[in-house]
Amino acid sequence: MDIYGISVDSPGHHEEFKEAAGITYSFLSDPNQEVIEIVDMSDGDISYRGFSILDENGEKIYSHVNDLFGEQIDDTEERIREALNE
Repeated sequence: MDIYGISVDSPGHHEEFKEAAGITYSFLSDPNQEVIEIVDMSDGDISYRGFSILDENGEKIYSHVNDLFGEQIDDTEERIREALNE
């Protein structure tokens, strides 16, 4: 399984965020929200925080909006595990 963060932010901002938060996985920049829209994590110009799971073909399996996903990492991990077991 591969894990990526994705946002509309620039690669430079991602690096700053990763360093500040101690994150080790890669981030992808999606300024036009192409992938963010596919996983139902946007409403027009606004992208949501949360997480999505895609299969090997890039099809959405699961998405969950949660603005506090990083602060609630245990709950986030449990939701991901549950979604992967479905």
